[in-house]
Amino acid sequence: MVAKVAPGDVVSLNARSGLALLQYVRYVRPYGALVRVLSGTYQSLPAELQALVNGRELFWGFVPLAPMIDRGLVDYVGHYEVPEHARSMPLMRTPAGGLRSRRWWLWDGEKEWQVDRSDPLLPDASMKAAYNDTALIEAIEAGRTPRQEFERWQD
Repeated sequence: MVAKVAPGDVVSLNARSGLALLQYVRYVRPYGALVRVLSGTYQSLPAELQALVNGRELFWGFVPLAPMIDRGLVDYVGHYEVPEHARSMPLMRTPAGGLRSRRWWLWDGEKEWQVDRSDPLLPDASMKAAYNDTALIEAIEAGRTPRQEFERWQD
């Protein structure tokens, strides 16, 4: 059976540090389900989940969400309206070489263009990455924002 998900659905994922929360935003071919990884991990669902959903995300990523639901890797939490600031496609980045590359690609969901690592948009763009459940948990547990992750590789 293939799970059905709708934009706005929130699921929880068990990480070592607690429950991580993801909000499904849209499906993007060929990458998969685009999700917002909400800030923090929790021992139980936060009482103010709406406020958490309305806030800024830790990062964005692509995941095989329906198969994760079917395999019991995530649990359905509820449906919450995608906040206005998260409705458009986020800007995403990919290195043109390794992570210490001087050249990077920026992608807005439609077009892609190359920039120097000094471009002011680059640090806040999430990596254009597809995560399986293990890689997603590792990224969440690292707790780094796109800016922190970018700066880590620029030393």
